[in-house]
Amino acid sequence: MNIRKVSLGIVLGLMLLHSESMAYHYAFEEGYQDAIEGISSRCEHKRDCPSEDPYKQGYKLGYKKGIRELKDQGVRPLIDSPGKTIGSDFNGDGIHDLIVGAQLNNDGANPDAGAAYVIFGAGDLSGTRDMGGSPKTADVTILGKAASDQLGRGVSGAGDLNGDGFDDLIVGAGGNDDGASPSAGAAYVIFGASDLSGMRDMGGSPLTADVTILGKTASDYLGFSSVSGAG
Repeated sequence: MNIRKVSLGIVLGLMLLHSESMAYHYAFEEGYQDAIEGISSRCEHKRDCPSEDPYKQGYKLGYKKGIRELKDQGVRPLIDSPGKTIGSDFNGDGIHDLIVGAQLNNDGANPDAGAAYVIFGAGDLSGTRDMGGSPKTADVTILGKAASDQLGRGVSGAGDLNGDGFDDLIVGAGGNDDGASPSAGAAYVIFGASDLSGMRDMGGSPLTADVTILGKTASDYLGFSSVSGAG
C-alpha cells in the first residue's frame, strides 16, 4: 500500500468536503437574506436547485428559514416559498390573479346554479369589469351544473396542486347532488395553465373540472362556505 497516495486522497477528500460545506453555509445565508428582504428566490423550479448541488440546496433551505421566521413573527412575507409568490397566479405570467363567486347566477341554464369569474392581473388593470357586459369581461368563467348548486359561494386559489408551476383554483358548489344524495355538495379543481381562458361549464360533457370532489351524504353541503388550498 502506498501510504503517501492514501494520505493525499484523504486530504483531498477533506478539502472537498470543507469546500462543499462552506458553499452550503454561504448559500444558506444568501437565501435567508433574500427571503427577509422579499427578493424572489433563485429556485423558481425544482430543476433550478438539484439535490446534488450543495450551494443551491443551502440557498433553498436558507430561503425557507427566512419565510418561516417572518410568519412566526406575524409578518406577511412578500414571497411565500422558493419561486412562489403569495396569492394566486393562474396563468403563470408573474402577476397575481383574482377569483370571485356569484352563487345565485343563472347563466348555467338553471336557477341558482351559480358562477365564478377569474380575472387575470395586469400592470394596467383598472376600471369596471361588468360580468353582464358583451362580451363578458372575465378571463375565465366557471358555471354551476344544476339548479341550486350555488357554485361560487366558496372560491379560492389552491396553490400548485399538480406541481406544474401554475397555481390552481378550487370552487365549491354546496347544493350539488352528484354525490347520490341531495345537497351532498361538490368542489371542483381547475388546473392553472398559460392558455387558461374561456368557459368552464360544470354541466358540460365531459365535466370541465380537472378534479371533482363529491360530498358523502345528504345535506353535507361540501364546498358550501369554505374551500382552500392546504399549503
